[in-house]
Amino acid sequence: MKYPPGHTEVGTDGKGKVYLVQKPIYGLKQAGRRFQRDFFAWLKLPIDQGGAGFTRSEKEPCIFTRRVGDDTVYLGIYCDDIIAIFGSDDVGSVYDVFRTALHTRWKAEDEGELSDIFNICVAHEGSSIKLSQPMYIDTMVDRYLPDEKLRADKVQKTPYSLHFKDNVPEALATPPSAHSPPDPPLLAEYQSLVGALLYCSTVTRPDIAYPVAMLCRCMSRPTPALLGEAHCVLAYLHHTRDLGLCYESGESELHAFTDSDWATRRSTSGNTIQWQGCTIEWASTQQPSVALSSCEAEIMAASEAAKSTSYYRQLFEELGFDTPGPTTIYMDNKAAIDLAYNPEHHCRTKHITRRHFFIRELIEDQSITVPYIPSADNIADFFTKILSNKVFFRLRDIIMNVA
Repeated sequence: MKYPPGHTEVGTDGKGKVYLVQKPIYGLKQAGRRFQRDFFAWLKLPIDQGGAGFTRSEKEPCIFTRRVGDDTVYLGIYCDDIIAIFGSDDVGSVYDVFRTALHTRWKAEDEGELSDIFNICVAHEGSSIKLSQPMYIDTMVDRYLPDEKLRADKVQKTPYSLHFKDNVPEALATPPSAHSPPDPPLLAEYQSLVGALLYCSTVTRPDIAYPVAMLCRCMSRPTPALLGEAHCVLAYLHHTRDLGLCYESGESELHAFTDSDWATRRSTSGNTIQWQGCTIEWASTQQPSVALSSCEAEIMAASEAAKSTSYYRQLFEELGFDTPGPTTIYMDNKAAIDLAYNPEHHCRTKHITRRHFFIRELIEDQSITVPYIPSADNIADFFTKILSNKVFFRLRDIIMNVA
């Protein structure tokens, strides 16, 4: 903050004055945190003490739940935005009591049924819900591909060109010390565009997760060819702008797929976790250490997927959703599956860090099971390598539940 014009900046003691914030005005860095601290305390306070009587999730601190018999309300909170999921808004229902208390204690606005939030469009289609980002994609296209001819020139059926597998390794092969400083305009445009694509790839578009993850590895050393690849990803989004994640209501089992690509020095881990007919989490990441075999690379990828699976099992159980029996994590590497169940081939695997055997502990606890699945049916392959058009679209439609 700055002093207003004419205000004395030095006190009678000759020292500079500072501001004491009496109220966190909207827009200040402290405002969101101050509001959240007061609001969360009110949510947890019992109703007879003037609060809302909600219980905060131990696994996800921004989710609150209140149950009275079969009547349940879930709240998802981000700063001062509240998403409420409820079964009934009849007079006297849990939601009606909460809504009344909210408007009594806070200055709040009820915007009705959720349709968009954080550049995410939420569409209710019968018994399903679709999450997409068409307006966000249009904004990116207008900023980075304003020329209609450029858009047409960059049209790709898939989000990567035929030369993608060569362009990224070529940029990464040269040591940073041997690189000439990148052209400042190229660097700025590349980092800005890839950053914008990254948000899209982590929220509603797992179909661009792999190419965007690879482009992120070259943030400090972009080339004109890599900028062209980023334009290809954006052009693909432009022509599939209405595509999104579609979740179906009804009974559903939590399950996961995991895979890795041992073709590079640092292998790429890929995994996807599915529930309600669609993907709820996905990842395409570079492994933290060099894998000395495909088995080791697969174990590292599987343990990361196992951690996420364990988290979702605990979260769902906490929210009242049943997760009967062990959760299935599909893998396509027989040696890695054997290693997950038993310490086989010890002389060839004793160098593997113990943290990567977390999956074995979950198997012993009967929290997960790891059956074999043929590589052709392992949809996590989608996040580890470049695929042919036919395979890409087949796996994309499964992962995103595209009808």
